Amino acid sequence: MAEPGKAIVKNADMSEEMQQKAVDIAKEAMEKFSIEKDIAAHLKKAFDKEYSQTWHCVVGRNFGSYVTHESKHFIYFYMGQVAILLFKSDNNMDTGKAVVKNADMTEEMQQRAVDCAREAMDKFNIEKDIAAHIKKEFDRHYNPTWHCIVGRNFGSYVTHETKHFIYFYMGQVAVLLFKSG
Repeated sequence: MAEPGKAIVKNADMSEEMQQKAVDIAKEAMEKFSIEKDIAAHLKKAFDKEYSQTWHCVVGRNFGSYVTHESKHFIYFYMGQVAILLFKSDNNMDTGKAVVKNADMTEEMQQRAVDCAREAMDKFNIEKDIAAHIKKEFDRHYNPTWHCIVGRNFGSYVTHETKHFIYFYMGQVAVLLFKSG
């Protein structure tokens, strides 16, 4: 992409240090990449790594936006003709509290399922990897054969062993865990 030029901050709710970091990383990304998506990905990944997840970044010459962000984690600035919006929001994979929708298992096992899901969501971003982690942990701790589905939009109808089923949400993500076979 063209020489980024001087940064002009239009709106910010973050420390001066973080603002400078955003500008520096944006400058570096614009020198390295010519595609806006790649610039946005570079910034997002750098901020996820430096300030923990979940950051979002939009880079472009013509876009409108209205976003909800964590306090002290927002900046909107220009580098030459290019607008950059960078903000952090709650990680939808893990918003703390689990909401159990249906369960046929002991309270202790339910708590372990929730804790295991939270741990998996802290470690992984891909639903398949989250599900694999939960399944393997339950196979190890409660003997095989467990099955786990993790996602934002799915239907299910399963047969499970008595006292070995739970369906719950962590934020917007559903977790179905059951033993069968």
